[in-house]
Amino acid sequence: MPEWFGFVVDRGNCSAEALGDYNFLATEDKNNWGNDGIIPHGSKASKIGCKRITNRYNDLDINFSQDAICR
Repeated sequence: MPEWFGFVVDRGNCSAEALGDYNFLATEDKNNWGNDGIIPHGSKASKIGCKRITNRYNDLDINFSQDAICR
């Protein structure tokens, strides 16, 4: 979705299947997403991927909060 990934080149697009590798984040407190041991053993998820998802989540969280305040 554009609100998640913007207008990146095709080679940078994520599929829903690729994001499924990070489904463990849904059960973790967002404050723990940066911990090194959060990725389950055998997962295809990477530390860099977790960092990117965390950064994007934080950006969206800030934008949503600002929109709610400014209305």
